[in-house]
Amino acid sequence: MSKVEKIEIPDEVYEEDRDFIVDCPDSLRSFRKKQHAGCFNEEETAKKEAELAACDAEEAAAIAVGNHCQVVVVGLPTTIGTVMYVGTVDFKPGHWVGVKYASWET
Repeated sequence: MSKVEKIEIPDEVYEEDRDFIVDCPDSLRSFRKKQHAGCFNEEETAKKEAELAACDAEEAAAIAVGNHCQVVVVGLPTTIGTVMYVGTVDFKPGHWVGVKYASWET
């Protein structure tokens, strides 16, 4: 995680208050809205989400509870564990894999 504090501009302020933009009459956001590009292209966004969901479900189906696995996190040592849960959760979209880390302590 970055130690630099993130500054967020509320959408209402960003959409209405252009005084903070000196030499730019339109923002990238307004350009993308006008062009129906990126996240403002609802049809394309829905298509990508459906493709990702299908791929996500296919990958999750290949993982079984009880399988042993390696958990690799950048900057941390690789950890070995056992898959305890595969499926969806209420708090985030997509399929999740719950892993119980192996304990090497005696």
